[in-house]
Amino acid sequence: MSTRTDRIFAALGIGFVVLTLAGVVFGGDLYNGALTDSAAKVAARIAKPATTANWVGGYLELLGVGCFLAFASWASAKLGGGLLGQLARATAAAYAAVIVADLGVIYGIGYSYGHGISIPVARAFDAVGKGVYVGSWFLTAFFLLAIGAQALAAARRNLGWSAVAAGAVTLAAIPSTDNFGQLSVFLLFFWVIGAGVALARRPATSANAAVAVQHA
Repeated sequence: MSTRTDRIFAALGIGFVVLTLAGVVFGGDLYNGALTDSAAKVAARIAKPATTANWVGGYLELLGVGCFLAFASWASAKLGGGLLGQLARATAAAYAAVIVADLGVIYGIGYSYGHGISIPVARAFDAVGKGVYVGSWFLTAFFLLAIGAQALAAARRNLGWSAVAAGAVTLAAIPSTDNFGQLSVFLLFFWVIGAGVALARRPATSANAAVAVQHA
């Protein structure tokens, strides 16, 4: 692939992070429900119709999912493909599918806000959404472990060990669903940005390497 193409795919990785975070910000109240909320708090949240900004947030997150799929396929190809690459792409696709399903639940219930949805139904949808979201953390970890192993096999030690470490920490953090478990998602964001920058760099040619040795 050309350097320009590599930069485009690296930018898509950054776009995934930016769009996802922007989507959460715009999503606002649709993302703020907790399973421990009181009935009064749930009632106040579901009494107001979802805003235009909320719908923009969902759209941005869906765009981010597309960016992630493109980035993951490119990163796997840059690292040599093979069986580990197939596993990395499969887990990336599964992660994307689960995130889309979670957004479907979130915005499905959001469509009912302000239209007479009951508190028990809202709680049920909140529970389903939270469960699907936590399930996506496992796929995040599996993707990082798979592509980390692929990077190590391709002699990209920094990329490999950082991905393996991020995947291991994510698995360890999942039981803490209300605190560290949620923060572990940022490990994927940090790795995607770092990997995009590293993989998009133009490799040194043998001629350049020889000149560097002569001037060392």
